[in-house]
Amino acid sequence: MHVSFVISVSFPLSSEHAIAYKSPFSTTDVSDKKSGFETFSHESVVANAAELNNLWSSFSTAEEYVYDFLFENVPKKFLDQAGIAVEYRKQVALSSEFSSEMEEELKKLYGFEAASDSFAELCKDTGALGVTSVKTIKQFIELMTASSLLHGSTLSMTRLNICPAIVSLVNYKNPKYTSGDMSYISVLLGTIAGALEGYAVYSSKLPLKGTPFNVINVLKKYEGLSEKLKVDFYNEITKDQTYFKKFGWIQTDHAPEGIDGKQYTISTYI
Repeated sequence: MHVSFVISVSFPLSSEHAIAYKSPFSTTDVSDKKSGFETFSHESVVANAAELNNLWSSFSTAEEYVYDFLFENVPKKFLDQAGIAVEYRKQVALSSEFSSEMEEELKKLYGFEAASDSFAELCKDTGALGVTSVKTIKQFIELMTASSLLHGSTLSMTRLNICPAIVSLVNYKNPKYTSGDMSYISVLLGTIAGALEGYAVYSSKLPLKGTPFNVINVLKKYEGLSEKLKVDFYNEITKDQTYFKKFGWIQTDHAPEGIDGKQYTISTYI
């Protein structure tokens, strides 16, 4: 289950920087002067991912996750004034009522209380660096919605990282591509290749047989609200086609599913 930021196993650095750079992720970092990459042990990456999972579970609401973690040092009024992550935050704003309504419908199902207790116990049993602070299904749904929306909003960032101007900085002292450069590009491309219809936040199209109609109806309601935000935004950014042709490939992260091959992917690379 993916509930935290994507943790890269290698950071692009120049050869010069790779010698001096010390990662907070590991005490056993290995610098590859030839490729310009610094790599980290599997154990260090897993340990830091666990810490992020634990931190993630400590937030009670999506609002806390966004404003006390993602933008911890930036007051909301400044985010609004500067127009930072506006569409993302609009989508996240739906998550509170979405998770509440979903939990209310789930409560109508036989065995919900027992399932809820078991779920809380399962989270508790993940240990000191697990998701021990998740207490309710509502909290889990709300936090997963916010973090999944974040995951699905990074496709253009990945594309940006494989543009010539950025790739050229990976090992800028070497005018030729190295095996490290090619691995960097290949790994990134693998994270944005392909899409599966319905595997997106608020989607009611998940192929889950036997899902109760009342649960599907909640999904359909918020799928519609989310889609309206996407359509309104897409209509706005396509008014100026000259501007859109230059920057649309970045902004379409928040467009309707399928446009530019994108979607708010839930949690997995597909």
